[in-house]
Amino acid sequence: MDLETSCDVMIALCDVCLQPIYNLGMANKILEAMMCGLPVITNIAQEFIHNTSCGIVVEYGNVNQVKQAIVSLKENPQLRKSLGENGRKAFLQKYNWTNMEEKLYTIYEDLLNT
Repeated sequence: MDLETSCDVMIALCDVCLQPIYNLGMANKILEAMMCGLPVITNIAQEFIHNTSCGIVVEYGNVNQVKQAIVSLKENPQLRKSLGENGRKAFLQKYNWTNMEEKLYTIYEDLLNT
């Protein structure tokens, strides 16, 4: 966590062909970035990233897009700050363990009562 909190941005790139689970879920790094108030550059959880406005979506393996995203965040500290704040706000309001725990209990209860 010390390393993550000392960063300006986090990158979470995954080859979904080799790791198809990321077609259904997301990397913990995205939630960790949100918790730390850091923008994320990623190719997974694209709809989630757009809905929370917490990062920049790139195409896996597209070096130019990754480079452009890094340069954009480096040269625009306000964008970096805004994306990080959006992620932190979403994490605190919706994507924290307390809220997720309640959702899991509800799912388990529904499964047991079916």
